Amino acid sequence: SKSKIFSTRAVIMYAAPPMPRRASRKSLMIHAVLFGALIIAMFVWSTPGPSALSGGIRRMPSQNLQRLLSLRGGVDLEALKKRGNTLFQQGKFDQAKEAYTQALGSATDRTDEMSLAILRNRAAANMKLGLYKEAINDCTEVLKADKECSKAKLRRAMAIDKMNDPSFYAMGYRDCRELVHEGEGAVGVDTFREVKRIEKRLRETHLKSLKDEDLCKQCYDDAMHCIEYQNMNLIDWAIEDLTVALDWIEQHKENEFKNGSWAAKCLERRVEYYKQTSNYDALIPDLNYLLELTPNDLKLRLLRCQAYEACERWQKCLKEARNIVNSVYGPPDWRQNMDAEGFIKRMTFFVEKIAGKKVDK
Repeated sequence: SKSKIFSTRAVIMYAAPPMPRRASRKSLMIHAVLFGALIIAMFVWSTPGPSALSGGIRRMPSQNLQRLLSLRGGVDLEALKKRGNTLFQQGKFDQAKEAYTQALGSATDRTDEMSLAILRNRAAANMKLGLYKEAINDCTEVLKADKECSKAKLRRAMAIDKMNDPSFYAMGYRDCRELVHEGEGAVGVDTFREVKRIEKRLRETHLKSLKDEDLCKQCYDDAMHCIEYQNMNLIDWAIEDLTVALDWIEQHKENEFKNGSWAAKCLERRVEYYKQTSNYDALIPDLNYLLELTPNDLKLRLLRCQAYEACERWQKCLKEARNIVNSVYGPPDWRQNMDAEGFIKRMTFFVEKIAGKKVDK
């Protein structure tokens, strides 16, 4: 390396042109640039390569790194977690909970992987101690940070099942539903059966305690939860939830569908889901109910034309489309008028050519 440095100095001494006694500003700038370039070249030339550095740098073992990361404020969270686990396995649930609580009290971030694992373990200890509300709170904190945590969903649902507080039933059977959707692999075969049992008991018990608008609101919220959880993959479950409320309303004739009510919202949502699944046979009765509330809604009437056409009720579709064109329900815009005329043209063809009946113009 000394020879490299000497040779670089020689380059600086002999390669750089001598500065004149009265150097102009331009020549000073040229000399400065050349000198800077030569200094950089000397640094790069004299720096040892990767092979030389590899012998001097020692990597920190992954176990030591994990242990260092688990130290928070001088407290070893990993050691406290292991101590709590050992006490839990020995059946000393009170002491295990204390160890978990001490670890969480020293954690600066309760949303990291270590803290969430300790929260799940403390929830298990709380369940063993019969402290179901505290177990629910621990699991809820975990699920706020990790919505897909199957262990937290399972323990929260089991705690709700044991606590027998109806105000938590909806939360419990929604957790079970998500676990059922994830399948047996998420919790195991035996636990999966228990999850289905809990879901059925909590849901049936909770819905039986509700009626009228309270029932419709709960079923509407359950349906929206299915869609928010898995988009349209659980649309059949959402339709089932809405149907529970609407069947109850239909059985109790004194409770009619009122515009803006939760029952009407359930009906509107089921119409949307029937449309997306192309279930036109079931769509027509729901549209009939909605059109009693809003008889001048041309969008709904055009949707009923579409359902009539899909179900091959051509004459009903033709009549509905003509009423739209003739402004029986109010003046249509150009798009609605064009759609209605398209129905008239197609229905006229179907009735005359296929059904063999003459259509009056």
